[in-house]
Amino acid sequence: MSITDSLVETLDAFIQRRLAQINVSIPGRVQSYDASQQSATVQPLIQEAYTKEDGTRGVRDLPIIQAVPVAFPGAGSYGFTFPLTKGDTVMLLFSQASIDKWRKQGGKVDPVRDRRHDLSDAIAIPGLRSFSEATDQVADAAVLYGLEVRLGSKDASESILLGDSYVAAERAWLDLQQAFNAAVAVALSGLGAPVASQAAAVATGTATFKNAGTSAKSAKVKAE
Repeated sequence: MSITDSLVETLDAFIQRRLAQINVSIPGRVQSYDASQQSATVQPLIQEAYTKEDGTRGVRDLPIIQAVPVAFPGAGSYGFTFPLTKGDTVMLLFSQASIDKWRKQGGKVDPVRDRRHDLSDAIAIPGLRSFSEATDQVADAAVLYGLEVRLGSKDASESILLGDSYVAAERAWLDLQQAFNAAVAVALSGLGAPVASQAAAVATGTATFKNAGTSAKSAKVKAE
């Protein structure tokens, strides 16, 4: 082997060792989640390879990462959050600079520590799944799935009715309205033909509206 070849191998080995120390992104599994700070404790799921004393290849777990900020979609005063639970998978991205100070106070900061792409500077993006854990909640359209969906302020106090539930509730109300209108029509029938005719028209209109609501269900908000 020439001196040039030996130098190339040495430089290549050095570069590979340095690259192995640069963390870019990796799947992780949530161990716990603090909703008040949108912070998670995450276990990286891809193990680290190393050379054993006998020269053979071994693998070991990367350390669990504490206080990982979770990046939910949002901007300004608008956003979309959802609870994370133990076992959920996320994509971990590793900042090119320390986020310790930024994580605590936000804004423009001096990183203080000059580390680069360190495991402790992770940010979690929820939603990543392996093929074996892929959700079956898929369709040929946008789907929002979950046991319950709520709107409104941070206390999520306003519920959304599911598509079928919405139609059922609407029909129940219209049934009562239709029965009321029919009773009014009977009560007014003795007051002359014009009044009775108008009351009957109201009852017919209510029935028509109820049937139209059923046929237009696909146009309503659906979240099931």
